[in-house]
Amino acid sequence: MLLKMEDLAAELMVLADSWTTYVIRSTTRMLATLKTLLTLRESSFWWPYIGAFVLWAAWAFKTTYQGKGIRSFLRFCFPKEFYFHRSTATDVQVYLMNLFFQLPSLVFPGVGAAVVATTILGLDWSKVESYPLGPWESIPFLLVWVLTEELGYYAAHRMYHRVPFLWEFHKVHHSAEVLTPLTIFRKHPAFDATSGMFITLIRGVVLAALVAAFNIEFSAVHIVGLTVYRSTFRFFGQHLRHSHIWWAWDRRISHVFISPAQHQIHHSYLPEHLNKNFGEVFALWDWLFGSLYVAGEREDLAIGLGEEHEITNGVAAYLVPFRNIGRMAQSSIRRWVR
Repeated sequence: MLLKMEDLAAELMVLADSWTTYVIRSTTRMLATLKTLLTLRESSFWWPYIGAFVLWAAWAFKTTYQGKGIRSFLRFCFPKEFYFHRSTATDVQVYLMNLFFQLPSLVFPGVGAAVVATTILGLDWSKVESYPLGPWESIPFLLVWVLTEELGYYAAHRMYHRVPFLWEFHKVHHSAEVLTPLTIFRKHPAFDATSGMFITLIRGVVLAALVAAFNIEFSAVHIVGLTVYRSTFRFFGQHLRHSHIWWAWDRRISHVFISPAQHQIHHSYLPEHLNKNFGEVFALWDWLFGSLYVAGEREDLAIGLGEEHEITNGVAAYLVPFRNIGRMAQSSIRRWVR
């Protein structure tokens, strides 16, 4: 008995050491990320992106809101009632928790799509090499690549709104009662993981079709490098999407690209706004599948879920979806037994 107790104590010590090491490493990684938040080019909060946000906000302040004066603009751009709101505090908590745990996505859409494509085509993934595409090949290839990523995101996003147990995860993002650029981080890790799977599968199938039809040779290295549009997206109003600043585009443009105002409409729980504008960058898939909503003029919005909820802090944002899904499963089992 004494030996067993000693073994148990030794195992507990090993577990405690492992947990301590994990906490130290996670904390170090989180602090390093926060330190480079404004200076790292891969960060969505890289200082040029934040500068673009301020510039576009100033443009909207002057043109849409007819405002004047630097002080008035600063109060308009960074209102205290938004940035010190309880909902914004939850945004920050979820962001820090995601940094700390850094739960990995199940797949990386760029490399994963190439793996899917080579599998469909019966190629040896390990022997796929890099072949530079010429300008006349690169442009349409990039366009198809981006559109298929958007199709994957659109499909995943719409499914998360339609399937009840998936909605419990995505509800975390939509539970935000005010929108600030920090709201982009208010995501349950399960959403990013599964949306990445959808993007990977759709990209892989389309890529395989392109290779088979046009005899294009490709590589994961070349494909992953085709991300110029992401930086362009961040410069042209990404952070305005999650903000109180209404910035709509011409109706013709809004049938191709999702404007910041269109994404704000997506966050509104008013009946006419529900389940609209699922796209991230492109509006084409919304237009094609009947979920596009283009406002003719500025509209009143009701941000949030429109119902009581318990997602009021970071811990609840992580745990409440699992609890609700468990209750749904329990209810389904009871109905099946009956």
